Amino acid sequence: MRKMKLWELLTIIGVAVVLAVLLLPALAQPGDVHYRASCQNNLKQMGLVFKMYANESKGASYPPVSSVPGSWMVSMASIYPEYLTDPRIVICPNSPHGRKDAFVLKDNREHPGAKVGSFHPDCAAPLFYVYTGYELFRDEQARALCSARAARQEGLLTMTDINMAAKKGKSAAAALSMPRLKDSDRDRLRSSRIPTMWDRIGTAKGESNHTPVGSNVLYADGHVEFKKYGMGNKPDDFPVTREAAEIFGDSLPQRSRDCAD
Repeated sequence: MRKMKLWELLTIIGVAVVLAVLLLPALAQPGDVHYRASCQNNLKQMGLVFKMYANESKGASYPPVSSVPGSWMVSMASIYPEYLTDPRIVICPNSPHGRKDAFVLKDNREHPGAKVGSFHPDCAAPLFYVYTGYELFRDEQARALCSARAARQEGLLTMTDINMAAKKGKSAAAALSMPRLKDSDRDRLRSSRIPTMWDRIGTAKGESNHTPVGSNVLYADGHVEFKKYGMGNKPDDFPVTREAAEIFGDSLPQRSRDCAD
């Protein structure tokens, strides 16, 4: 049997490397697709939670946003456990922050009597998904809402609060209406364009739940759509825009010391 020459060996190794580079993304894709589908299912279930809550609320309003300053997360105390029985629904398994114990208590110094190692609404934070509680369509509306919330730490925001913040920031959102999210089945076309909850995206590398970088967006009519994130995204691509990523994804609220890190 003749010995393989060095150049032949190097050729074989080179071909193997090229094939590996070409095939690895394809091999990784099924897993990414699986996680993306899992998150889409989570959001669809949250859509049902919001509908059930709205059907039993005055004015058919969706749940309020978390009372924790800077936390763009649905108020878990308003939906758990009556409407949301499994809190794992608000955890994306493919997130850089994805841990099964993400929202559990590691101590109960600030929660006397609470069971350590169990889910607690106070620990829920927008590590995975974003929820504002208002009808937002564009970046300037999100900026106005963020400014209004920073100025008024407690209580339900009103359109007066939001418009005042918009005027101070010289934002075009001063003339735009941002009512509370409501069950709007009577106008299916409009509700199909209202983003309700979506995958959190940050501007830093690795601060995204999915590959390619993008977000599953739950709309008010209950459907979920995946939208790619890129520097070329326009304001109309909200909430998958750079400004939205800066507002909702670049900082996380301070949680209780009892919560798992």
